[in-house]
Amino acid sequence: MNNSKNSAEIKTYVWHIERANFVFDDDAEYDEWKINQKVYFEIDPTNSDDHGAAIFDDPKDGIAEFEVNETNGAVSITLEDDGPVISAWIGWEPKLRDGIGDDEVLEWSEEMSGWFTGTISLGDFDASITEDDGGRIFPYTDPED
Repeated sequence: MNNSKNSAEIKTYVWHIERANFVFDDDAEYDEWKINQKVYFEIDPTNSDDHGAAIFDDPKDGIAEFEVNETNGAVSITLEDDGPVISAWIGWEPKLRDGIGDDEVLEWSEEMSGWFTGTISLGDFDASITEDDGGRIFPYTDPED
């Protein structure tokens, strides 16, 4: 993950959810998903309380939607009877306004419901989150630094 030092450049943040309980209405779909357990991430800062105005020139610069894999995140899956319980850590690289740093992003995340603008899904499968611990956004720090 990119972790540039200049706030005018793209910097990596992590969106994390500790526990999301998914439920499938159809057992056959759950069985099919278990064969190829894919998790997807999407975030849309325009859904925050300020529509992303606090940290973006253009809030659409923060919109992302992709499959979570080993290059952009990590996922932990526990299979339960009616659906998986998933924890996820996902790298998100929004283009922020010049001069915006970690403190402003964290404030936006907490005070403008920025964390709430992200979610995980199981793709095209008919599964819904019935209970979760909410999301959290924080700056990515390279473990090798």
